[in-house]
Amino acid sequence: MTANFARLPELMKLANLTTPMSIRVAASLGLADHVAAGVDSAELLAETTATSVEPLGAVIAHLVELGIFSQDEGGHLELTELGELLTDQTPVRAMLDLEGFAGKFDLAMTNLLFTVRTGRPAYEEQYGISYWDDVARDPEIAKTIGRFQPREPLFDADLLTEAVDWSSTTKFLDVGGANGAIAALILRTFPHLTGAVFDLPALAENAVDVLVTTGLDERATAVGGSFFDSVPSGYDTYLLSAIIYDWDDERAIQILSNVAAAAGGARIVVSEVTMRELTAPRDPSLDLQMLTTVSGHERSEGEIIDLAVAAGLRLIGTPHRRGQRFVLEFVSAG
Repeated sequence: MTANFARLPELMKLANLTTPMSIRVAASLGLADHVAAGVDSAELLAETTATSVEPLGAVIAHLVELGIFSQDEGGHLELTELGELLTDQTPVRAMLDLEGFAGKFDLAMTNLLFTVRTGRPAYEEQYGISYWDDVARDPEIAKTIGRFQPREPLFDADLLTEAVDWSSTTKFLDVGGANGAIAALILRTFPHLTGAVFDLPALAENAVDVLVTTGLDERATAVGGSFFDSVPSGYDTYLLSAIIYDWDDERAIQILSNVAAAAGGARIVVSEVTMRELTAPRDPSLDLQMLTTVSGHERSEGEIIDLAVAAGLRLIGTPHRRGQRFVLEFVSAG
């Protein structure tokens, strides 16, 4: 086989880290906001951000090439429409900030080789702690997650209200319910229901805020804990929405087993979200991001059913799916 070196520039462009890192440096330093405020040269930006002029100037030159900034003949910078996305007026800057929590999440990908060699999350190798342990120990991380999470549920969440019969349920538990957006949707749709959101204590605080601001705090509470330890009992329906996605098979079975133990004969509703249409090929880039962070990956309905069976559950009813979401219902097989 003879390599076609005419395509080398194409390959090097794909492998080049300069562009993503330059954009993230701009986000980390708040360059777009400074330029919008009239700090319009590399020298002034270096002074304002306490950085070195020469490397910052090189970053800015690349950002001009990318269309983040425009620059006149006098060297004065202006913000472009693309660059406006990097201001504090949007959540994008915080998501791309290398020194923020989302930046830590993404930078784990730079240690992808570790994950490929060991099968373990690079996040743990890079930061000395697992992703979820990091969330549990640092309330500021949980607050950041809360800011990023939409308060209106996404990814065809209405399927949970349309495909699941809630008429015989009086009290449900949203296991791993994060900021409570899914629980709030169900509570708004079915006024007869009461419920609770169960998640790590720091994340449960985000749910309290959502329940209060939506006026649902009299019908629902937030409970802190870990589903690896135990799950609260006494509910008619247990819901796990986009939870199994985050874990490898062994820990996914442990979660389902603990929910089954708490549920007794109660119904367990498992809803998973995929970042693709269910009939389309799996997106390997999303799998890689999950594997470097939490060892999770997308699974089909059949794969979830297999995990549930291993946890002592039995499928009831017919699976439902729409777009990026599917819903399965289980009870104890015992």
